[in-house]
Amino acid sequence: MSETKGRSSTSSRGSARADASDVTIRYADHIRRARERIAARRFPAAWADLSRAVGLDPERPDAFNLLGVLKEIRGDRLGAQTLWRVSLDLDPRYTPARDNLARSTRRNTGFGSPCLG
Repeated sequence: MSETKGRSSTSSRGSARADASDVTIRYADHIRRARERIAARRFPAAWADLSRAVGLDPERPDAFNLLGVLKEIRGDRLGAQTLWRVSLDLDPRYTPARDNLARSTRRNTGFGSPCLG
């Protein structure tokens, strides 16, 4: 009986690792596509990809940074800054969000180019 439990436990750990790996790959695909779509100015499609990425892994900063970029493009500076702060709350060392937030809070600048990470 304990031998069977050991197998199912090992099997479920392997399955969990496979699931985590699949989530990581799918997350990365959504981020990659969103960057491509932002570059192509296909903003609604990029937003959809980023929303899916957040749904897959809400603990990673890159999707929130890119959502902030999209908010900035729409003219919602405060919304962008909020999303960059979320990104930094998740990872205080995440340079793209830090750079975007700093750039957006400088006085008398034309904003400059957003950092897509």
